[in-house]
Formats: sequence, C-alpha cells, structure tokens
Amino acid sequence: MKPRVYVLHGILLPAIQMRRVINSLCKQGFDAVAISYPSTRYDWSALVDQIWAQIGEDVGKQPVVHFVGFSMGGQLVRVMLNRYRPANVGRVVLLASPNKGSEVADFMQSWRLYQWIFGPAGQQLTTHNTACDDLRGVPYYEVGCLGGTCTIDPISYYLIKGPNDGKVSVESSQCEGMTDYKTLPVSHTFFPLSRNVIAETAHFLQHGQFRQ
Repeated sequence: MKPRVYVLHGILLPAIQMRRVINSLCKQGFDAVAISYPSTRYDWSALVDQIWAQIGEDVGKQPVVHFVGFSMGGQLVRVMLNRYRPANVGRVVLLASPNKGSEVADFMQSWRLYQWIFGPAGQQLTTHNTACDDLRGVPYYEVGCLGGTCTIDPISYYLIKGPNDGKVSVESSQCEGMTDYKTLPVSHTFFPLSRNVIAETAHFLQHGQFRQ
C-alpha cells in the first residue's frame, strides 16, 4: 500500500492549486490526494471539522498518513491534528505557512473588501490572534517547514520586516517543535509550482529532513 498524503491548498484558491505537488508526489511513490474545503466561508475551527468529516474514516484505514499544507492550509493541518490526534500520523510539511501570522493580514484586516473576500478565516491570519496558538498546539509529529525569501509585491516589502516571500516572513514560516527548516528563493504565490519546493517536500516525507 502506498503511503497516503493529504494535500491542503491555501485560502481563496481551489484544490487544483496543488495539482503539481500532487502529481509529483504520486510519481515518487505516494498516494497523494487533494482536499478541497470552502476556505473563505468559515473560521478555522469549522473548516477543520469539515475536512475531518471528509477524511477521518479514511485516515483510520491507513497504516500511516502524511500531510502537506500550503499557506493557510498548513495551519488547518496543525489545528486538525491537534484536535483529532490520529495515532497513525507520519510526517507533515508546511509550505510558506504563517505559523505566527502575516503582517499583510494585519494591515488589511479592517478593510471591508478584505473581510468580504477572505471571510472569517482571513481574520485569523493576523500576527496578534493568540487564540489560534491554542488551536494549533505544539506539534507532536515530525514537521518540516519551508519558507520563502523572494517577493514580487512592492507593498508587502514594506509591510513585512526581514526576509519574506511577499505574504509570510521567514520568522513566521517557522514553528515551535519543528523537525527541520529551510528557506528557498521563491515567492508565496509560486510555492506550489516550484520544483525545488516540491522536491524538498518529497524528501522530507521520505527521510524526515530536507535536502542538505
């Protein structure tokens, strides 16, 4: 049986966003499946319950399950694993995921247009939402975090202090208890399309560390 990998997309965009990641993982011997969820309609708590309703029964049938989450999808992976704690969880890769929030969300959270487009989940992407720390918990599983250091957004360049990918800072892309960490010269938008990101993801799932 091929090891199952559940792949979660980021906010606003559909599961097809992760198609290249999924196709590559399948070619490398994993059974990777896309998880679709209404990212802007509910808050994180409701979203993870909906996702678990989709996959919970299947998770229990697998000898081991891995997870890959891009951007907010990585946060939902953390919340879900902290809440449901499957005994067979293997490794997790967080792709440009705002473990400590995003200054871009801080800047826009009061804008009505932002609230309308990104919904309740978008409000939880801020750097000062301490309630999300309890939702995420401290990882009890192997987790590799990838951060980006390239930005093509001139506005974000001034909003985020230090190296960042245009949406998430290098600092925020790291999380407490992580097993390994690596930065790549990739902007946030193009993370799921980057060959290097995908190669690092597969390597961590296979070996528990990124390429040296």
